[in-house]
Amino acid sequence: MGKPRILVTGGSGHLGQAIMSALAEEADAVCFDLKPPREELPFIAGSVLNLDDLRRAMKGASTLIHVAAIPNPRDKPPEIVFNTNVRGSWNAFHAAAEAGVRRAVLISSECATGLCYQKDEHPPDYLPIDENHPLRPNEVYGLSKVAAETVAASFARGHGISVAILRPLFILFPHNRPEIAARADLYHRDLWGWVEPEDVAAAVRLAAAKVRGCETFFIGAPNTIAAEPTLELVRRRFGRLPEIRRPELYERDPHAALFDIAKARRLLGYAPSRDWRRHLGDGA
Repeated sequence: MGKPRILVTGGSGHLGQAIMSALAEEADAVCFDLKPPREELPFIAGSVLNLDDLRRAMKGASTLIHVAAIPNPRDKPPEIVFNTNVRGSWNAFHAAAEAGVRRAVLISSECATGLCYQKDEHPPDYLPIDENHPLRPNEVYGLSKVAAETVAASFARGHGISVAILRPLFILFPHNRPEIAARADLYHRDLWGWVEPEDVAAAVRLAAAKVRGCETFFIGAPNTIAAEPTLELVRRRFGRLPEIRRPELYERDPHAALFDIAKARRLLGYAPSRDWRRHLGDGA
């Protein structure tokens, strides 16, 4: 029996190529994107906004990894962000369902909570922020991620596809390492979260293999990217602390992250790096 075929939409992007590499040994991973990847990888050209492109690419696939998206609200007009991230997700899952795909992973974002790119400052309802925290986006990127998550969950219910929804924090790609100092700033929009690209790729591989039904996970490092203790940062940023539901987490590690990765550790066996300081010499 040959390796299972996995289609990775957006496989030519920075995260997509990390995922392709993580899957290579155990699967026939195929990149679906507008342009070919930098490395010589199996590639099908197409757009997630073209359903027929996806239908052709999905033939023979057992798993969908849906990465393709506009990754922030800044680089494209809001109508393009929403259309690409929401209609593109529906097209990908619809083509997967038609092709009989049984497993899927959706790359979402912690921005689905509405706690990033805030227009009006408001603290989390509680710490650490887990997958049950209310979702209150007030800008197009976070909104598009909530809508894409809803699309994915609907296909899990209606078509029996096992779906893992992953919400990575800020992914510290090599070209982003010079941003480390700025991201430790008190008022940085991403609440000091971060994660290595290899750890996100590992979480994708684990989720594709292990998740049954529909599950959502925050995927991040266990600590912040700031030198100041977490609760002090939160108090100074918002003028008060929210409810601390797991005080032992911040007693054990004063730099513990705001976003909780306990579920990913428990259900996926996720084991991320916490060593952002080794990148400080990389132009930071």
